[in-house]
Amino acid sequence: MLLAYLGLAACPLFSSKLREYEPLIWTLSSGIIFTTLGCEWLYAIHEEYGYLALRNICFQILSLILLLTYVKDESDLLLYAWTTVAGSAGANLINFLRLRKYCTWSFTWRFSWQQHLLPILVLFANSLVDLLYVRADVAQLGVMTSDYYVGLRPLLGGQQGYGPA
Repeated sequence: MLLAYLGLAACPLFSSKLREYEPLIWTLSSGIIFTTLGCEWLYAIHEEYGYLALRNICFQILSLILLLTYVKDESDLLLYAWTTVAGSAGANLINFLRLRKYCTWSFTWRFSWQQHLLPILVLFANSLVDLLYVRADVAQLGVMTSDYYVGLRPLLGGQQGYGPA
């Protein structure tokens, strides 16, 4: 998570296009913290799919209500981003508060991080490659052209390419 935020902090420094979207980027990236705290994988391991589904439905409905109540036009883009984040953030906070059912918290000063480093780096690299494969074209399109073409991209071919399907 810290590496993701360090990389994210560096991006606006190197791109003037990203600098104008900095508040929006930081708002949407706050979801990284909540996803990390949420430990959704723990509930999937214990097969609590009913809980996960109910929790997601409730917070998505809340997010929709906030969206319809407070977002009125294009000038409310940042507010739209916050309502979008609120759906996942609330669900992940509930997960975090409910962790006591499975975990006990204690601090340890003798932690053998070396044995965990390689598996974590493998999982991180896999996630990073997947993310780059799925999203890099949109970022490149935004840097090379304008926001107009980024908005048209899903209409012109989805993930397959930029021409008509």
